[in-house]
Amino acid sequence: MILKRLIWLWGVTVVVLLTGGYVGAEEESASITLRSALIQLTHAEASIRVRAISMLVAFDDPQVFPALVRGLEDIDPQVRLFAVRVLGKRRDPEVVLALVKALENKDLGTRLEVVSALGTIGESRAVPALVKKLEDKDSQMRLAVVSALKMIHDPDAIPALVKALEDKDAEVRLHVVHVLGAFNDPQVVSALIMRLEDKDLRMRLAVVEALGVIRNPEAVPALVKALEDKDAQMGVAAVKALAEIGDPQAVAALVKVLDSKNLHMRVTAVRALGACNDPRVVPSLAKVLEDKDLQTRLEALNALGATGDPEAVPALVKVLEGKDHWGRRATIGALIKIRHPQAVSALVKVLEEKDHQAHDAVMFALKTSNDPMPVMLKLLESKDPDVRVVAVYALGAIRDPQAVPALLKAMEDKDSQIRVAVVKALGAIVDPRAEPFLQQGLQDSDPRVQAAARQALEALGVMENNRLLRERKKP
Repeated sequence: MILKRLIWLWGVTVVVLLTGGYVGAEEESASITLRSALIQLTHAEASIRVRAISMLVAFDDPQVFPALVRGLEDIDPQVRLFAVRVLGKRRDPEVVLALVKALENKDLGTRLEVVSALGTIGESRAVPALVKKLEDKDSQMRLAVVSALKMIHDPDAIPALVKALEDKDAEVRLHVVHVLGAFNDPQVVSALIMRLEDKDLRMRLAVVEALGVIRNPEAVPALVKALEDKDAQMGVAAVKALAEIGDPQAVAALVKVLDSKNLHMRVTAVRALGACNDPRVVPSLAKVLEDKDLQTRLEALNALGATGDPEAVPALVKVLEGKDHWGRRATIGALIKIRHPQAVSALVKVLEEKDHQAHDAVMFALKTSNDPMPVMLKLLESKDPDVRVVAVYALGAIRDPQAVPALLKAMEDKDSQIRVAVVKALGAIVDPRAEPFLQQGLQDSDPRVQAAARQALEALGVMENNRLLRERKKP
């Protein structure tokens, strides 16, 4: 019995026999040997030679590679394309040398396919040959080379790519800018800054975006200058790039943008200032809390929280005292990020309002915060049981074992509502340290605590183990 393997290869279905041969759907059913496949490479009909190359994929034989290389020089473009694609899937060091040689083929389609294959292989040895092709007369070829160099990502290509910023084709220049954005290199930053004076708006925008991706502080002065560009799109793009870099050098310029009539620029500037980690931004961001636009105010609240500066607390508390529902929610998140005692005191006041929406907002902010533990432990010390309940449920929601010691201590709380919440939180965390305390909970005077303790012990597997032990002791 002959086993067959179907291969779908670039729109052609072939059947490879595991005995080493080939049988086409419309051809003879007998096995074709490797030797026969190699012979077919010399067939006068191009479709036969294409099929022969497809067959060679299944053979692991020293004769295959030279045969595929010969296919690179075939007179038929379709045969050459198939040879390139098959070779491009091999990781043999000799493949790169063969493909580099094929870069000199007169047919553009073949050269483009070779460039794509070299990019896919990703070998740095191909860089010198590809760099030379950045001077090819055809812009399609130059674009393909830039894409291949992006995939290889070799710093040795930087000088040639910088030179390609002067390419006569605008599409090539734009593509080069995007590729250079992947290299955090002083040479790249300097070259891109020079292109900020380009007459083409698309080029200037691409350069600003690339500088934002690189995040090199050396670009900050040039990006600050770009804020004054006559085109509003450039101003927005420059603010975004400065936000990505997050360097204190940009603070003064970004503060000025807060007065811009362009809403998008104001919002982006607020985000950028929040990322600067500079105490100087707090007063300016506090003023933004009076902006007429809700989105801008919410961004300012988030930015104030991101600073982590206690100086922001008074401005945040003022928002908490207002009636703006969305502003209050954002303020709660900001206070949790700051984690200062003043911020915790403000949160306690919110929870003491007995407002369910406020409680939900605090819970949500605690659960989604990066490091809510310090705030929750402080809330756990509150004299108000409602505040302590929120802290306990939040500790259970994040399921952090670090909370267990504090929760075990809270098991002694006189308020049974707190003890119920603690037992449920311990059941959610599933930490073996809690078992003795949960066993005590089974004897609690409040049936709700007993029921919660039983569920928590079941989560730990204790109740099931006890049942099995009792069954074993039965006569």
